[in-house]
Amino acid sequence: MGKFSKIKVKAPATTANVGSSFDCLGIAAELFNYITLELSEEDHYFYNSQVSKDHAFIFNIIDKFFEFEGKVRPKFKVLIDNDIPLSRGLGSSSAAIASTLVAVNALCFDEKYSLDELLSFAFRFEKHPDNLSPSFMGGMVISAINVDRVSYYKFENFVDSFIDKKLLFFVPDYFIDTELSRDLLLKTSAYLSHREYIKGMNDSTLNIIAFAKGDFSALRKSMDDQVWHHQQRKSTIRFMDEIFKVAMENKAYGVAISGSGPTLVMVADEQNAEMIKKAIFEITDGKFYDLRAAEKGVEILWKK
Repeated sequence: MGKFSKIKVKAPATTANVGSSFDCLGIAAELFNYITLELSEEDHYFYNSQVSKDHAFIFNIIDKFFEFEGKVRPKFKVLIDNDIPLSRGLGSSSAAIASTLVAVNALCFDEKYSLDELLSFAFRFEKHPDNLSPSFMGGMVISAINVDRVSYYKFENFVDSFIDKKLLFFVPDYFIDTELSRDLLLKTSAYLSHREYIKGMNDSTLNIIAFAKGDFSALRKSMDDQVWHHQQRKSTIRFMDEIFKVAMENKAYGVAISGSGPTLVMVADEQNAEMIKKAIFEITDGKFYDLRAAEKGVEILWKK
């Protein structure tokens, strides 16, 4: 092992797709998953200060890392402090994967692997890099799979252009299973016409350009996905059309399903945030996270 016995790491929440850029675009947001990993005599797992038996996901990541290295895994005390809602389209699993891999790499392997290498290793646990990449790298990231590794590009000036903007996340009080949500897409994608594919690619590219250049007026069109997933998933999200409508009427630049939902994400000027939230609360109940884009991705806070 290394010279340290304990480490704390954090990784940000993410919103994926951001409208029409399906499965390729993601943005990190300032809401975090924290993991404290400590060498121990026995395995222990705490989630938000409570002893928990639901530890399979985290320990599976750790086990796979040690299997890859051909090493016997030591025992760990794992403390998860998570502010990211689970199964709501805010990248909670990606943040958990990123923080766990970085913690093990630093604590037990003296940071043998780069973030790029860890990101590609993370693809073993989650097959959609649009969440993984911004959780590792921060900011806005476009990514794709190149054989067995994740290829990505981070837009370095994005957070600067976003400084007076907010990501408003409306989180309903129900869950949507990600795999079931993706099954809805498989049932319809075979029926897309050539013309629809062209429109989808055009809008996806426009969306990336608009965010990268800070051309927020273009988001009204570019975030309004009509091809890849919005219409297919609408039946799973209560009052979706109404929420989209009032958000835009109250000066949101654009609205999208965050990940596979049911969370909806809105881009808005800071001064319009309260007006948008009030209008949506007149339609339905839920919780808002009023966040800024996160420049940094996964980060080691301390080790000792």
